[in-house]
Amino acid sequence: MDTLTASQSLIWFQPELALVATIVAVFLVDLVVAGRAWREIPAAVVSALGLALVAVLSWQQWSAGTQSIFQGMAAVDPFAVFFKLLIAAATLSALIFLFRSNEMIGDASGEAYALVLVMALCGMLLASANNLLMVYLALEGVSIASYVLAGYSRRNPRASEAALKYVIYGGVASGVMLFGLSYLYGVTGTLDLTLMRERLSSLASASTGPATAFNGVLLVAAAFVIVGIGYKVAAVPFHMWCPDVYEGAPTPIAALFSVVPKAAGLAVLIRFFYVGLSYGTSGGEFIAIQSLPWVALFGIVAAATMTVGNFAACWQTNLKRLLAYSSIAHVGYALMGFVVLGESGLSALLYYLAIYAVMNLGAFFCVVAVRNATGSEDLDGVRGLGTRDPLTAAAFTVFLLSLVGLPPFAGFVGKYFLFAAVLERAGAWYDALVVVAAVNTAVSLFFYAKILKAMYLTKAVDPLPIRVPGGQLLAVLVFAAITLVLGFWAPGISRVKGAADGALVFVGYGYRDAQVASLADCPGRDRNP
Repeated sequence: MDTLTASQSLIWFQPELALVATIVAVFLVDLVVAGRAWREIPAAVVSALGLALVAVLSWQQWSAGTQSIFQGMAAVDPFAVFFKLLIAAATLSALIFLFRSNEMIGDASGEAYALVLVMALCGMLLASANNLLMVYLALEGVSIASYVLAGYSRRNPRASEAALKYVIYGGVASGVMLFGLSYLYGVTGTLDLTLMRERLSSLASASTGPATAFNGVLLVAAAFVIVGIGYKVAAVPFHMWCPDVYEGAPTPIAALFSVVPKAAGLAVLIRFFYVGLSYGTSGGEFIAIQSLPWVALFGIVAAATMTVGNFAACWQTNLKRLLAYSSIAHVGYALMGFVVLGESGLSALLYYLAIYAVMNLGAFFCVVAVRNATGSEDLDGVRGLGTRDPLTAAAFTVFLLSLVGLPPFAGFVGKYFLFAAVLERAGAWYDALVVVAAVNTAVSLFFYAKILKAMYLTKAVDPLPIRVPGGQLLAVLVFAAITLVLGFWAPGISRVKGAADGALVFVGYGYRDAQVASLADCPGRDRNP
């Protein structure tokens, strides 16, 4: 991976620069139209156009090789591009429902759209971060924008409570993570993940065994970093903020929270462990991970996350809280791919993230549509939805069954790849993790079925039809169609899976299996500087 000068780095920084320009443009446009009844329209249009440009510029970098920019602070590689595209698409979709949302009347000015774009920008930086300082700054950027957005509805007391809880939990997690980063800097003398890997390899060669003080410090430092990242992705036991924040935040913002921070957090988790701590290989695994109980640690976290999320969701009647616990559970499923410690697991994780973004955003968008039409976000709000709005009810059904993981929906294919990747790693830990995941999948059917029962088997309090705006209904139907297509159409599945595989070209730089010794050995790697 070549390190470029600052001026050369700007060429590879085009998506982020375009997003910065969009944020500035949103502020300027909002100032010009301040006080007008239609002031939200220009901000929404500029934001949408900017995100579309960001997606195009990011896509152009997909096959452009791998570069280290700004003196190693960030990396531009297919892995980062994958997450940039995911974040841009999720943010653009959320803006469709943020626009003219009933929950944001009087509040959805240019500042709201700018904050959404700031969160997307910091999420992209987090996915590209190759330096611990950049990791921390980008993570804090995502967090601060999220704090403000969670409490943006000034007339909703629950929003203020949600923002306060978010800030308190986030501040503690951030401090713990920073302490862990300082330990890593103290051990290695560098903040650069690449150089850290090299120095850890040298330290490991001088280490006498897994019980040395070196491994003890590494375990403590990495555990503290996991606290910060685990808080951002809402993994157990760092999930306490999630249900309250999702319930208090405006529903389109909660939908965004369910995807963007989680995707960015998982991206930096992968890069941190598979680049920064992947010093040396032995039998296809890492010395760092072999000598420390990472498999057991992340396996337990994954199992606990999916179990707590699914069982807690069974007692929820508020749809946003229910989907919040559901998103926690899906983080647990995604972490199964991380536990595998290999390319097949990470590929399955990336594929599942793409599928999860589509079906979870779709489910939240159905809640937004019902909330706007009925004013309710509880189960009572969807009572009789099958007769009041058959199209929205049908789309909601597709998303819910996909979230369970039933065929022929995309969620089934995503879980299939995850389960298969874990079962490939024969061993009691992996077999137990698959059993826990299978039991949790059965449990999740219970609370998703509660929503289906309310929609189709319960009479509505108000039998009048619901009118969902055409743009929002079209977006919901498009998401439902994607969820169906990626469930049974083989070419579509292979393309998305191929994209997930292609995103891992960077792995030769960070981990790869034992037979690949260096970046130059990666198949398909662009070796030109």
